[in-house]
Amino acid sequence: SLTFYLEIQEKSEERSNSSHDYVYFSPSYNHFGKWLFTLFLDKEDSKDPWSGLDFTYNIKNSSQLSLFYGSQKGGLVCANGSCVIQPDFEDGFKVTYLISI
Repeated sequence: SLTFYLEIQEKSEERSNSSHDYVYFSPSYNHFGKWLFTLFLDKEDSKDPWSGLDFTYNIKNSSQLSLFYGSQKGGLVCANGSCVIQPDFEDGFKVTYLISI
């Protein structure tokens, strides 16, 4: 399956009389639930974009391995009812192994 996520946002600040444009784009390809390939692009005004590639492989029904390369913008990240502040991640490689019991 193919999934495309696009978010475009404009923020205007009256006090400083300025505006900011944000674009987030994330296409994904899921191969029969066995593996998933995702591209991330997060752009704000004329700043360098945050971009990355993620490959996730479902090893069994209860475990998965994710490989990420690129950069991710930090900030408030919420998942499964809890929110934490994550730092920026710049030009690196992440490996995540998730086991569900």
